Amino acid sequence: MVEEQLKDIIGWDVANWSQALQYWEKFLPEKKSNDTTALELGSGFNGGLSLWLALKGIKTTCSGYNPNYNGASDQAKAIHEKYGVSDLIEYQEINATEIPYQAKYDIICYKSMLGGIVRKGDMEIAEKVVEEIFSALKPGGVLMFAENTSATFVHKVMRNRFSTGKSGWRYFTIDELNMLHRQFSTFEYRTYGFLGCFGINEQQRRMLGNLDQTIFTKLPEQWNYFLAGAAIK
Repeated sequence: MVEEQLKDIIGWDVANWSQALQYWEKFLPEKKSNDTTALELGSGFNGGLSLWLALKGIKTTCSGYNPNYNGASDQAKAIHEKYGVSDLIEYQEINATEIPYQAKYDIICYKSMLGGIVRKGDMEIAEKVVEEIFSALKPGGVLMFAENTSATFVHKVMRNRFSTGKSGWRYFTIDELNMLHRQFSTFEYRTYGFLGCFGINEQQRRMLGNLDQTIFTKLPEQWNYFLAGAAIK
């Protein structure tokens, strides 16, 4: 996948977070049909995971829950048009705590969403989101997600001072994420990135991400700052 595509799909700390795409590849349906459907929750500004799925020929619903736009921003729609996949993408405003479908999707995905929903709330909010996702998946369907984890004390200090920790973002432990997905038949994950989140711009994050992939590859999994997971219903 070319660098420009990866940037449009991932957006931030591409060197590290793009590894999630490689990990998820083995969980995609081996044979896609015209009935294969996917949902991206919390599409954010770029609708990147919708782009990734549509580039693979999968009909995808790009959704967010933002009062400023219906499902996706104008920038996300422009990016989808840029790659010629708009005919495979529809846009909806969907609240992840109240998904209005049951057994509809083969794939549901999100990136860095759950912590923003929960923030300083309790785990019941996160459990509600996962329950809604589980209900919206077809039997045998797969949830693919990437979420920021609590990582180390250094990450906590830096996030609280310079990043989303200032706004009360929730960073989950690996044990919490395991618990949240216990109702699925299988749940697998990998963790990535130690230095990458400390960069103040993408050029620095690329340099630090390259160090993560060449030098810091054998750290304890709980030291890495995000988790890529796949849960099969």
